[in-house]
Amino acid sequence: MEFAFEKIRGPWRATKTSDNYVQVMDKIGLPPTVTEHVIGEEIPLDLVMSEDKVVTHTALMGEKYWNAYKHGGETEKSSARKGTWTTEGDSLVAEYKDYLPGLTLIQTYRIMGPNTIRFECMVNGAENCWLEMQKI
Repeated sequence: MEFAFEKIRGPWRATKTSDNYVQVMDKIGLPPTVTEHVIGEEIPLDLVMSEDKVVTHTALMGEKYWNAYKHGGETEKSSARKGTWTTEGDSLVAEYKDYLPGLTLIQTYRIMGPNTIRFECMVNGAENCWLEMQKI
């Protein structure tokens, strides 16, 4: 299955997290004051595609984030850090080799169903957490 960018465009509502979501997010610089209240939050996701370029826009707890990248290439412009973006089947994957000093972060947007996506994070290849969202 090829990744269907259009399926994740639009407004989403955070509905579930892994038990360790707040702790792992804290390790990558998002404090518990932001992440512990994510359930019920509306999270807009917008992806604009043209040829081999993709631009993503999202917001979480009032903070806006964006990335511009070529498929399989490093982020060209970003509100955050530079990473390599690829698609793997039904997933959009970003790998940040030096997200913070000594910390590698892999973020995955995985299509779970027609109205469900899961945002997954893996820190240093060992710690995993996730946030599940339902289409509004």
